[in-house]
Amino acid sequence: ALKGEVSHLLRIFKINYLSKKSIVVDPHFLYLELYNEKNVSIFSHKVKNFTQIKKELNQYNHKFIQTSNANIKESILHNHIQNRFYFKFSRPFINENNIGRIEGLYAISKQDVENIYINIFYSILQVIISISLTTLMLYPIIVYLNKNYIKQSKELLKANLEILSVLGGTISKRDSETDSHNYRVTIYTLEFAKILSLDEQLFSAIIKGAFLHDIGKIGIADNILLKQGKLNSIEFEQMKLHVLYGKEIIKQSSYLNEAFDIVAYHHEHYDGSGYLSGLKGEEIPILARVFTICDVFDALTTKRPYKEELSFKESIDIIKQGANTLFDPNLVDIFCNHIEPIYNKIANLDNKVQLHQLLSNEFHYLDKVN
Repeated sequence: ALKGEVSHLLRIFKINYLSKKSIVVDPHFLYLELYNEKNVSIFSHKVKNFTQIKKELNQYNHKFIQTSNANIKESILHNHIQNRFYFKFSRPFINENNIGRIEGLYAISKQDVENIYINIFYSILQVIISISLTTLMLYPIIVYLNKNYIKQSKELLKANLEILSVLGGTISKRDSETDSHNYRVTIYTLEFAKILSLDEQLFSAIIKGAFLHDIGKIGIADNILLKQGKLNSIEFEQMKLHVLYGKEIIKQSSYLNEAFDIVAYHHEHYDGSGYLSGLKGEEIPILARVFTICDVFDALTTKRPYKEELSFKESIDIIKQGANTLFDPNLVDIFCNHIEPIYNKIANLDNKVQLHQLLSNEFHYLDKVN
C-alpha cells in the first residue's frame, strides 16, 4: 500500500525501493516525511543527528522562495559556520485517490554548489563573449552611420544658419544696416552667455533670437524705418510696433519660437522704461538682458549711416552709464570686465564671410541649433 501511494513522488525526490519492505533514501535527505490525506504520517526518514542539525539551522534566517501556489512552501537555509546550504520544502502530492503532503530537508552537496557557481560563471562568460563579438561585428557599421549622421547634422546646421542669416539680412538691408551686425551680435551674445555659464541648451535660442531680433521691422513703413534724423513721437510709437510684429511672425513657426524672449523683450529697460511690455529688473528674461547689452555695444563700436564708430573705451563707458537704467548692473560689470578680448577678435571682421567662418568655428555652439 505504501509503495502504491508514494512511489512516483519518492522517485522524484531520489527515493528508491529495494523491496516492498525496505526503502533507500538519498543520503542528502536529512529529513523526509509523507502524510496522507488525513495528515497522518505514512513514511518518515531522519538522519541520526537531525535534531542537532535542526537546532543549528534555527539560528539562521531562512530565505523563502516565492511561489504562485500557496500550498507550496520552500526556503533556502545556510549554515554560516560550515558554509553548507539546505533546501527545506513542504508541498502537496496526489496519489491515486487523495491528496497528501510531503515535506523534508535536503542537504545540497558542495559539489552541487560548485557546479552552480561554475554554470553561473560560464553563463556570464558566454554573455560577455556574445556581447563582445556582436560589438566587434557592429562597430564598423556604427562608425559609418555615426560619421554619416555627423555629416548630415553639419549640413543641416549650416542650412539652418543660412536661413537665419537670410531672414535677418533681409531686415538689415531694409534698415540700412549690414548682415555683419547680426553675426557680430550673435557672437558677442554667445560668448557672453559662455562667460555667464548659461545652460548650453539656450544657445539655440540665442542664435535664432540674435539673427531675428528686428524681424518685425518688415512691417514698418519705409518713411519711418529709413527716416534720417530723430523720429517724432507719433513715428516712434509706430516704430515700437516692430516688437509686436516680430512676436507675431516667430509664433507662426515652432522652429523659430525659441527666439521669442529676445525678439519680444530686447527693448525692455532694467528700470521699466522700455517697451512694449514695460518689464523691469529680473522680470525681463535673462536672454533679453544679455542680448540687449551686446546689441547696444555693437551699435556703439561700429559705423552706421547716421553715426561714426566709437572707441572701445568710449563704448564701455556708455554701457556702464546705462547700468541700473537700461541694463542689468550685475551683467554690466561682468560684460565690461570680460568683453575686450572678444571685441579684439571680431572688431576688424566687417566681412560677412569672415564672421560666418568665425561663428562656424564655434561649432559647439552651433550644434545646439536644432
